[in-house]
Amino acid sequence: DFTKMNSEVQKIVEDYDFGSVIFFANNIKETEQSFNLTMDLQKAATKDNGIPLLITTDQEGGIVYRLGSGTALPGNMALGATGDVNNAKIAGEIIGSELSSLGINTTLAPVVDVNNNANNPVIGLRSYGEDAEMVGKMASAEIEGLAEYNVIGCAKHFPGHGDTATDSHYGLPMVNKSKEELLNNELKPYQVAIDQGIEMIMSAHILYPQLDDTTVHSDKTGKEEKLPSTLSHKILTDLLKGEMGFNGVVVTDAMNMAGIAATYDEVQAVKLAINAGVDLICMPTNITCLEDMSKLDAIIDGVEKAVNDGEIQESRLDDAVTRVLTLKENKGILDWKESNYSLEKALATVGCDENRAKEREIAAKAVTVVKNENNTLPLNVTKKSKVLLVAAENNQRSLMKYGVERAKKAGLIPDLTRNLEQIYLRLL
Repeated sequence: DFTKMNSEVQKIVEDYDFGSVIFFANNIKETEQSFNLTMDLQKAATKDNGIPLLITTDQEGGIVYRLGSGTALPGNMALGATGDVNNAKIAGEIIGSELSSLGINTTLAPVVDVNNNANNPVIGLRSYGEDAEMVGKMASAEIEGLAEYNVIGCAKHFPGHGDTATDSHYGLPMVNKSKEELLNNELKPYQVAIDQGIEMIMSAHILYPQLDDTTVHSDKTGKEEKLPSTLSHKILTDLLKGEMGFNGVVVTDAMNMAGIAATYDEVQAVKLAINAGVDLICMPTNITCLEDMSKLDAIIDGVEKAVNDGEIQESRLDDAVTRVLTLKENKGILDWKESNYSLEKALATVGCDENRAKEREIAAKAVTVVKNENNTLPLNVTKKSKVLLVAAENNQRSLMKYGVERAKKAGLIPDLTRNLEQIYLRLL
């Protein structure tokens, strides 16, 4: 729960010249706290003429939502259900306005994975839907909304995490599709986003054997191992940057996920990613105390040695740095000044009534009746009525509870409504 700058982290940021940091929900809980943390990080980064940071977070909306005091938004599948790309643009504008007021200049969104596998354990509601064309149009509209507030969007997870039955946080998925099949489906939204001017794309830790069947010797397992997209030159450089014409920044998904970490050690994984065409390495190691900095030093030393030994060309590093700096220049990040930001503006913007009203309008438009036997809907609820909410999956209970609490605060249901957790336990 790192929420306030301390002297240890300040010195690390000053000394290591990071290109970027990432916030999770336990870092940006309250508006004033988030604002101060962002300002302090940038001040540390820019000390002694240092380069301002890309400050990122996964503010997708829906079930992946980081900004504790912000507007939650219904999520991509709800946006898709409205059938109106303007709602996706409005969502982008809301996310962009709130993040930019805090000095967070990048959102690792939108998800442009096509939801073409009902058994997918990690995408699902995070996708706009199963129609590749519609996904591309929705993503483009959201990117346009983000751009209104100069916030960088990031299309993910390339080449596509939609048709998987494994979560790359915990394993290594495989999509055994031909390039032609992918171009007609999974890759379509990325091409639309590239044509729209998306500035960042995140790679997926997924095997695509028909795109790249190369193997390398793993220093960790001692075996010949296949290369997931994040570590594949054929996928990230030849396909994405070459054939598809992407000129922006390629960022990895978190490198501590099992899709990478179970097969490759940290040093080798980073070296392979750089050679594959990655420009920004996300979470190459876990750092929770000063002693952990030795792990980061080992990665940096390993990359330096690889350059000196000719394993990594210095021109590859130059290309990556140029892409990151060009993005920062284009977005005005290189000219960062604390005086350009105002806590008062942040407090008036993040989670404001106007944004929450728009959120509710989108949510209402997204509600879809699949079937209505015997005209059960709308419910005729009286004071004596009892309504049981049943979650389809265990991890949705907390979201249901959140919805009930929101409804109570809005006066839509009485405060006497019983706690969902208690009901669940009684059912058990």
